[in-house]
Amino acid sequence: MRRIPFAWAILGLALACATGSVEDRVRSASLAGDRDAAFAVLENALEGADPRSDLPRRIALLDRMARMNEHEERFAEAEPLYEESLKLSLLEYGEADPNTADRINNIGALVHKRGRYAEADGHYRRALAIYDAALEPDSLRATTTMANLGMLDRLMQRDAEAVDLVTRTLT
Repeated sequence: MRRIPFAWAILGLALACATGSVEDRVRSASLAGDRDAAFAVLENALEGADPRSDLPRRIALLDRMARMNEHEERFAEAEPLYEESLKLSLLEYGEADPNTADRINNIGALVHKRGRYAEADGHYRRALAIYDAALEPDSLRATTTMANLGMLDRLMQRDAEAVDLVTRTLT
């Protein structure tokens, strides 16, 4: 991995903060190793997004913050962000929309990592039902959720269900 000299990283952060998009500023702060600055950029953007008219932006920002926490294994911090993202997704898109299913799947994956298997199972099945109703059965979104559910089934020693999901994924 190529290392960026500290002075260049700070300069990049300063330029991005002055001129770049939210994602550019988050990326620059992350490259500089400044998690707190990256979160501050996201939190400021979230505060600046209109709570009523800018729901897709708020959802995306919450998802980004949750993913950052999840990546750092800060699961307790990620979960309420994913939950808020789901709540807003339900308002913006409704229960039967694949965008909402994405958030449900994200929560399922998080609680799966935390060892709450029964809860993860419910989230995965709920997301998969939405994908099945709204998308082609072999869509990448549905396949990802089937893979997550298959891994969970295997962990829970539900081998027949795991095999069914793998078969469905491959056909």
